[in-house]
Amino acid sequence: YLSLFYDPQMSDDEYFLVARAWYIRLSLLLVMILGCVFAWHLPGILAMNLTLIVAFSVFVFKAGYSQPELLFYTFVFLTFLVFLHLLQTPPGRKRFALAIVGGVLSGLTYLTKAAVMPLVAIFVAIFLGQAVVMHVRAGNSARTGLGSLAVRVAPAALLVVTYLAVLSPYLIHNKQTFGRYFYNVNTTFYVWYDNWPAASVGTILRGDGVGWPKMPESELPSLQKYLRTHRVGD
Repeated sequence: YLSLFYDPQMSDDEYFLVARAWYIRLSLLLVMILGCVFAWHLPGILAMNLTLIVAFSVFVFKAGYSQPELLFYTFVFLTFLVFLHLLQTPPGRKRFALAIVGGVLSGLTYLTKAAVMPLVAIFVAIFLGQAVVMHVRAGNSARTGLGSLAVRVAPAALLVVTYLAVLSPYLIHNKQTFGRYFYNVNTTFYVWYDNWPAASVGTILRGDGVGWPKMPESELPSLQKYLRTHRVGD
């Protein structure tokens, strides 16, 4: 979004002012979208109050910076809401449509910030669990049981396929650049350092932002290495 307003001749300070102005405009649009969603789900006074709370306790403090948080907050909320409707909607065309919307939204959320992945995994697990429970309660015969279960499970599969389709260009690029489809320096490396001073002289100095770090495999931070070098108290 901000690249649309970038000019290579700008200095960093000049570009920040331009980016901030356009991010404030985007933030106002996001607040209006959230206000419409609140009004769709809540009585008028509650929707208005919630919109004002979101605008003046969250958005007003973030809108002046060129960071992805407000876009991420909006996307992850809409994704959560679609997931909720998916769990409440009976089997049928509407559920398949919601699954596609949920897959697109969760994919866009991941492209904004990768922190949405646990939400997708948790939802799929809950959805499949619900499908099995509802299938058992329905008491279908052996002949029709498998088909009925497949219909109940299919929206989760469609959601995952849509999610991966939205992410596919990014994931393919990750694989070509870093050797892994789901690569993130924070979850791959930094989480296993004890503190930032240790992380600041580790993989970050070995090119972890442009490719796989150029250092011996034995020196790369990982869960296995952490468990070998730390006690339970750590």
